[in-house]
Amino acid sequence: MGIKEITKSLYELSKFDINDLQNIDLTKLRDELFQRKDILANVILVTVTIGAVIFLNMQGKANLQELRSNTEKLEEKLTALNEFQAAEKNLAEFTSSLSAGIPNERLISVLNDLAVVNNIQIVAFSPSQKENLNLYELSRIRIDILAKDYTDLWRFVRNIEHAEYHFLVEDLGAQMDSATTGQSNIRASIQIAAILIKK
Repeated sequence: MGIKEITKSLYELSKFDINDLQNIDLTKLRDELFQRKDILANVILVTVTIGAVIFLNMQGKANLQELRSNTEKLEEKLTALNEFQAAEKNLAEFTSSLSAGIPNERLISVLNDLAVVNNIQIVAFSPSQKENLNLYELSRIRIDILAKDYTDLWRFVRNIEHAEYHFLVEDLGAQMDSATTGQSNIRASIQIAAILIKK
């Protein structure tokens, strides 16, 4: 096909009017197609090909949408897993940085040492009560003490709470007492909680 023929075909196509399609005789077109088997085969082949392409395109879009949805879900799960692992790591680092606390058997000994340093006399103590929880063990003990003045008492309480062990003064009651020793002393009752971190 030469340039003149292509130009002529394009010129004829430019004159084509869409309304002319209404004037097509479909029975005549059908009869001509059935007479020319090669054209009929081509028309059927093109129609089937177009249908297959449309079907495969729709199927591909559905599969692509499903893959995108699955990818988003997997990304959310991966993010949640990464956050969980980071939190688990932070918790492990935090608990390993904590001192373990003090075993219940040494509690009285440590409190006695703190009392001696702060001029405190331990008069009596109640046996420790122990609670075993998931992450830690909690021991409570009540001690009755004598102090020469409030300064010694407050220094003792401060040293308990700032000790290297996990101590907490939960309850404190104090009053002046001159009957015990003949001197003015402060009698106090202190409840102390000791925490032993489980590692």
